[in-house]
Amino acid sequence: YKIFISKSMKDLQGGVSSVPFGVECIDVKTQNHNVGDIMSVDFSKVQLGNTYYVSIVAYDRSNNMSPMSEPLAVQIPENSSPVIKPLNGIPEILKVGAHDSVECMFEISDPDNHKYDVILRNAVSVVGLNECDKGVFSFIIAGNANLKGEYEMVLSVSDEFGAISEYVIHYELLANMSPYLNYCMEDSVF
Repeated sequence: YKIFISKSMKDLQGGVSSVPFGVECIDVKTQNHNVGDIMSVDFSKVQLGNTYYVSIVAYDRSNNMSPMSEPLAVQIPENSSPVIKPLNGIPEILKVGAHDSVECMFEISDPDNHKYDVILRNAVSVVGLNECDKGVFSFIIAGNANLKGEYEMVLSVSDEFGAISEYVIHYELLANMSPYLNYCMEDSVF
């Protein structure tokens, strides 16, 4: 059988001989299937969030064709953005001492179950981005006295169809403070 797909119902209403150039057609060879068998076909050229019209024409080994079926409207759902959920309560500004480190953990998922990529942008003094468990990512902000100051990095997740989610992390790398005398005792006898 042949499957025709178009964004316009009008393209599929006049039969096989009137299908305009550019309408996608997939020729499916059924081999030894029986009437009533269920088969599926993947269309890779559809765009998310659009409505398409699909018609089918069956034919036999001698190329005898059935009339084209009535077009069926198929709504391709919108692409949802990935979801980023912090797991260990990240404050508005994360403060990291010169000799400390802080681990940040996030759960990342895609509501449409699409594949996704995870990156950190502008990550100063960050050690690794690792997937600890399925969908759970972590990285460590390491204190560094030579890089003291306020920073902003972005955890960015993009799915295979271009939907993007971002989570901004504000953090401050603190200076290494020398010890200081807070109180001076007078000469005292104990």
